[in-house]
Amino acid sequence: MTQDERILELIEIIHQQGKVTQEFICQRYGISYDSARRDLLKLGQVTGILRVRGGAISQPPKLAGRSYRQRSEPDATKLRLARYAASLIQPQDVVLLDTGTIPAEIARATAVEACFITNSLDILAECSDKESIRKIMLGGEFNPFNRAIYGAEAIRQISRYQADKAFIGVPAFSEHGLGCEQELEAEFKHAMTRQAAYRICVCEYAKFNQRLVFHGAGWDDIDCVITDQPPPASFIELFTRHDIDLRVVA
Repeated sequence: MTQDERILELIEIIHQQGKVTQEFICQRYGISYDSARRDLLKLGQVTGILRVRGGAISQPPKLAGRSYRQRSEPDATKLRLARYAASLIQPQDVVLLDTGTIPAEIARATAVEACFITNSLDILAECSDKESIRKIMLGGEFNPFNRAIYGAEAIRQISRYQADKAFIGVPAFSEHGLGCEQELEAEFKHAMTRQAAYRICVCEYAKFNQRLVFHGAGWDDIDCVITDQPPPASFIELFTRHDIDLRVVA
């Protein structure tokens, strides 16, 4: 196998698994460390791949930050994920609902009696006419980008509640867990994970292998991930290691 053929195969492996190591390249192709190092140098020149110490990792272009209104356009994938997530809500459940387009659709799709605790104005609006839903709105500082309430007061209030389930929006998933663009958003998501018995993250496949500046939740803070396609192999390995229930809604 020529080097060009190895590079093409390695690019595919990185896209599927998230990374390769120098040792992996040596063992897979029976080549020397120097040859593997030259392969890694070439891989580092490929768009979407970053060369790191001892290997190379996937680094797809970061998703541009979009406001809630920009993200709230109708989307068949989001609707499918939200409807499945809503089916997990049992009668009389106490539910923490994060801000976001998918959580708002979960609120719209819920057909059983439940109690929703949220920081989202749009979720409150979605279920304002549903008499079967008890609604608790958290107070604090309004964030116009996410149309949600954040800050110390919201976190203090959420600490008073014990929920059966939390549905957490996902701005990004990296190998370290859930990432956020804004610090207050990350703090709120982390607070949600502390107050629910079962923590569910719902997101599209595009959110995997994305890295944002603030850490919102680690893998030990998540019990279930609902997505529309099987995640990259490296994430499936992480989910298995941390006993996270993966549900693919095709």
